Amino acid sequence: MAEPALHLHLTHQSFKKILFARSLRRKMTKAEAVLWDALRAKKTGCKFRRQVPLGLFVADFCCMEHRFIIELDGDIHKETAEYDAIRDDMLSTGGFTIIRFNNQEVMTNMPAVVAKIQEHRG
Repeated sequence: MAEPALHLHLTHQSFKKILFARSLRRKMTKAEAVLWDALRAKKTGCKFRRQVPLGLFVADFCCMEHRFIIELDGDIHKETAEYDAIRDDMLSTGGFTIIRFNNQEVMTNMPAVVAKIQEHRG
């Protein structure tokens, strides 16, 4: 497995981040799967990728063309609010716009979620 890292000239850390992102793609939460279905169908007018490594972080969903990130917050994010704020600040400094939704919002009101994404993506 180390050979691709050498071939792509990746650091050990960035290669680990790629492997971590791949594992997250394989085990999406129910809310992530529901949102991914909407994003993949391009209902928002943007092309998104999921679980995208960006520097030190992995974004849940990212549209590179518009430098737009969507993050889904489950129950764990109640305990990681400070970390999330630092992370959002660093990604914003890198030119990304970040919008957050909680899982419940995605599961119960997808039309409103899609409308908010369309509103903020520009």
